[in-house]
Amino acid sequence: MVVGCALLASCGGKQEQLPDWSQIPVTNVTGIEYKINNDFFYFINPLQVYGDNIGIGNVYSGIYNYGVAQFRGDSAVMIEGICRRGQGPGEFIYASFGVKNDSTLLIMSKDGSGPRAIFEIPLNPYPDMNYKTWTQYDMDKIKQKDGTGLKISGNDFIYLGDSKILFTGTPYSEENHIFTILDYKTQKYTALDYWPEDEYEGPDAPKNFFYMINSKLLNSGKRFAYQCGEGQFAFIFEIDGKKVKVIRTLFDKKAKYRAKEDNRNYGVKHTNFLRLAANDKYICAMPLEKNIDGEKKGDWLECRYGNEIYVFDWDGNPVKHLMLDHIGMAIGMLQKENTLLLTEENKEGNTSIWRYQLD
Repeated sequence: MVVGCALLASCGGKQEQLPDWSQIPVTNVTGIEYKINNDFFYFINPLQVYGDNIGIGNVYSGIYNYGVAQFRGDSAVMIEGICRRGQGPGEFIYASFGVKNDSTLLIMSKDGSGPRAIFEIPLNPYPDMNYKTWTQYDMDKIKQKDGTGLKISGNDFIYLGDSKILFTGTPYSEENHIFTILDYKTQKYTALDYWPEDEYEGPDAPKNFFYMINSKLLNSGKRFAYQCGEGQFAFIFEIDGKKVKVIRTLFDKKAKYRAKEDNRNYGVKHTNFLRLAANDKYICAMPLEKNIDGEKKGDWLECRYGNEIYVFDWDGNPVKHLMLDHIGMAIGMLQKENTLLLTEENKEGNTSIWRYQLD
């Protein structure tokens, strides 16, 4: 993929220059494989990596939705399953994750009508999965009812302090936004003033859904990065009151979509996807443009893999352009080390995790 110096229109009508990679040489890098201690581990979607290199990811299990592992030396060691499937105490239908600090994990319990509760879970250093030790904040005031409440998407959210979180989602009454700040103790929320520019013409709800579904949020302090779940669209931003200030657009290859007959959902002409990961120093982006054999051929359904990594600083400047020696479908980053994680899945469905030192 070429991320050239094309110009694009910003929200203010000015021309913004995309990052220019022509002066950054491509560096071939060799990864080191983590030894995975059992087949229970399936780190296809690295949701969070925090604290002492503790990670949360999807697992193969009829009991749990996710698992906790520690990246220790040359091993990825599964510690325990978390988010037991179900609707009883300490059980989850769907979940989103955030980190309050090194001693507290946040999990949002969700169902089809929106958020059910947010839990503060002690870390010692692993999540204490005895739900009797959790602090629970019910979301009864903001569940969807008669067109009111919050709609929430994405697997992660950002803790802002003072019980406030940032997530991709909006009130049903303000669907011409994609970001919201929620105080989970008071259940008060504010939709932020940002609405992406594109060629779509139609009702707000399908566009809102398009930019929220499978999206990702990352941060370094008070600077944030957003990745759209469709196409290849990502940018760095800051928040000023209710306004979103775009600092730098990293990718601007949006998929084309349309409203379905219900005027709630969207249909999309699928294109290649993008994956983002970050720590406090770097943002790493991996376009998914290759098939499992590492070839740029086939349709979007086949080309769900990548090994070309664009590394940015948090001002959006190009820093490194890497070509990994393995083909993967997801990336993550260790927070206390400048280490990139790549999840590789072979044709037999087996998973490997490779690490690449960025510095």
